[in-house]
Amino acid sequence: MKHIQTFPCGHRGCGQSCHRCAQQAQHAHHEAAARAAQQQLRNDWKARFTTDPINLRRLPQPALVIQARQVIAAMARGQDYRALGGKQLAKCPSYVSIPLRDHYRIIFRRTAAARFEPHGVYSHETYNRVVGQLKRTG
Repeated sequence: MKHIQTFPCGHRGCGQSCHRCAQQAQHAHHEAAARAAQQQLRNDWKARFTTDPINLRRLPQPALVIQARQVIAAMARGQDYRALGGKQLAKCPSYVSIPLRDHYRIIFRRTAAARFEPHGVYSHETYNRVVGQLKRTG
């Protein structure tokens, strides 16, 4: 018959150590490692915002941020804005608008070197106000 003993942790069992406490410690270690990895991903995500030419932190979904970065990179490579679904603003041909999903648009301004630099990312409501201001200022 096996000898049942009480371990220092208060659990009872056979063997040299408490397997229950060992399993809990291993589980806690794995959870801590997963939390650290998740925190590292979150920090990396936040750090990427510092390299963006415009503020993308206001965008509500990570997919919008990724799409905005892809559009900015494509325009920086010199891709035509029409290939991205963009159009020139009426009465303001130095500005180009490119849609991001259904409710957001990114506006680019044509520079003197015929390149485009991002002006901002706007929701549908804000976009209408900004475009009105751009049309009034010329």
